[in-house]
Amino acid sequence: MTTWIGINQTAANRYVEQALAGGLLSRIVTAESVRRETFLGRSRLDFLIDGDTYVEVKTPLDNLQVPLGDHVRTRPRPPLASTERLVKHIGELGRSLEAHQRAILLVRFLYDNPGFQARESSRHSEVRDQVARAVERGVEIWQVNFTLDRFGVRVSRQYELTPGFLT
Repeated sequence: MTTWIGINQTAANRYVEQALAGGLLSRIVTAESVRRETFLGRSRLDFLIDGDTYVEVKTPLDNLQVPLGDHVRTRPRPPLASTERLVKHIGELGRSLEAHQRAILLVRFLYDNPGFQARESSRHSEVRDQVARAVERGVEIWQVNFTLDRFGVRVSRQYELTPGFLT
């Protein structure tokens, strides 16, 4: 069986937009209106839903979080150092809850990821603390997996990750 894995980030946000507009992410949020690229503080977040719910989409790209066969060779990965945008956006999401009803960090995969695992990084404790503060303020963290094949793109799974980020 062939498995397709998507890496096109521009297309990936269009997939999320279509899923939101089409009601395919109803476990996460229902949407009457979807606005893209909305400013919040110093950040431009991915979506504003119905004027009161911010959604920021992140796709972990540093490695595939799926079992690989013995025939696949991999090298040890250095710690991830590029976390500035994540820290900035999660902070803005947390602060937005003073004026908005909901804020969601949506971890998106363009393959069937069994469950997001945060990888150690050179700034791991700073990121973990910022995420914990945002979750304590009420930011929700969700995962959505899309399946890609020669017939199209489908939402395959959606579930909440927030409890795993509570300190």
